[in-house]
Amino acid sequence: MFSALIGGSIGALSAMQLCRHKTKHLKFTIGVPLILLCQIIAVLYLLYHAQ
Repeated sequence: MFSALIGGSIGALSAMQLCRHKTKHLKFTIGVPLILLCQIIAVLYLLYHAQ
């Protein structure tokens, strides 16, 4: 479950691009990149503020 939490959006975005999976659904074409962006921000925050 932890791997899905930290990397699930990367896999979902890859599947969307490579297999044209869920690309016609607006909530996925906006939601998945938005979740990825939030995950990147969270990781950067943890890297720079967890001391």
